[in-house]
Amino acid sequence: MTLGWALTLAEWLIRLAAVPWVGRRHGPHAAAAWLAVIFASPLLGVLVYWFIGTERLPRKRIRRRSGGPRQQGLGLARQAPQPAASLDPREATMLALRPHQADFPMVGGNGVELIDGSRAFVDRLVADIDAATDHVHLLFYIYEDDPVGHRVAQAVARAAARGVVCRMLLDDTGSATFLRRHGADLRAKGVQLAASLPVNLWRFLLARLDLRNHRKLAVIDGRLGYTGSANIVDPSYGRRDLRWVDAMLRVQGPVVQQLQQVFLEDWWHDTGEGLDDARWMPPPVPAGEVRAQAVPSGPTEPGEAFPRLVVAALHSARARVVLTTPYFVPDAPILLALQMAAERGVRVDLVVPRRADHRVVGAAGRAYFQELLDAGVNVWRLRDGIVHTKSLTVDDVFAIFGSGNIDVRSFYLNYELSLLLPGAAVTEQVRALQEDYMAESDLVDAERWRARPLWRWAPEHAAKLLSPLL
Repeated sequence: MTLGWALTLAEWLIRLAAVPWVGRRHGPHAAAAWLAVIFASPLLGVLVYWFIGTERLPRKRIRRRSGGPRQQGLGLARQAPQPAASLDPREATMLALRPHQADFPMVGGNGVELIDGSRAFVDRLVADIDAATDHVHLLFYIYEDDPVGHRVAQAVARAAARGVVCRMLLDDTGSATFLRRHGADLRAKGVQLAASLPVNLWRFLLARLDLRNHRKLAVIDGRLGYTGSANIVDPSYGRRDLRWVDAMLRVQGPVVQQLQQVFLEDWWHDTGEGLDDARWMPPPVPAGEVRAQAVPSGPTEPGEAFPRLVVAALHSARARVVLTTPYFVPDAPILLALQMAAERGVRVDLVVPRRADHRVVGAAGRAYFQELLDAGVNVWRLRDGIVHTKSLTVDDVFAIFGSGNIDVRSFYLNYELSLLLPGAAVTEQVRALQEDYMAESDLVDAERWRARPLWRWAPEHAAKLLSPLL
């Protein structure tokens, strides 16, 4: 057999083996996309699939999950779920979804403050770190080596110098430059610093490289927490031509224990250090009247919590839905839920950036606009900058706010964190922010969008074919 025939035979064996293997691991749309890649170039395609097509994690991380803080029940004994009788029927429907997906109950007695803008968030975070008396826990996807990152790092170093226990867990890809340049210095100053999902040769061979810890989380003294969309970085992200528009929630009360448990579990996963001292879980102190529930999601979390939560929220809507996201590449259930909501008379507003920082992702997202516009969805495009806030409000009943985008990465690959926030008062806060975004946006005209020339829409629909892979 000649070399050419051997290669041809090998390629067809790869194609034939890929059909059941890929089909078993993915839904029809993702499987079809991956099989198209593999059939087009079997040798290259199977290598690409091996490194980014599966949800392979280091076995050590998977094993650790079974013994993590949530599985040990730390702090949960103090948290009683919200009585079902006190809930709106749609809230009860949402919560009925939760027991199969996570271990956190809905808890009342929380204070929630919405902080508009990453600069305002950093100001508050630094002030709270400077006031810390026991511990500071930070978990961020991007922690940049810029003046904002230096300012927060200096506050953490000051806290460590006065005896506060400080831990920083930063994603190894999103924070690579900061970790490389400043990690040793911070450790020398007494800060416990670790990289989440480290990228190295060993992992390159044994685990998927592009799974990221995309959470944005801070817990101070076990009584004060932050979560939302902002990273520790200047709003320009180092680009003169773009600005990122972010928002964070500053929370107090029992839900802070849930944020703390997310941090403790991620710390355990990445360092192997179990933090089971009661000092990390001080008894919760009521701080307001807002009910809240943390919704962590990711490759080792049960039940595909985030996409299911979004679908359930959209199906529960009766009058108004507003969704803001920087990256909009929906899967079939999300797209159908948005269309069905609009078709049954719900006003649906989707706010996305006019200009995306990832061209292929932005093009793929625009390919879905016509289907949404035809169903009656209002699509808004922020004129100046990238709306990076990830938020969803349903009627005046509840809001979802956190780190997850409406794309395949956030649904199935990244570690994300959202808060489910029932109640008219907190929903009104988030809705007011969304309305501000819409006031700074242009509404897409359905007829003009349909009339665009071939050279505009053809690349978008080509990119759309890659949607299950983005």
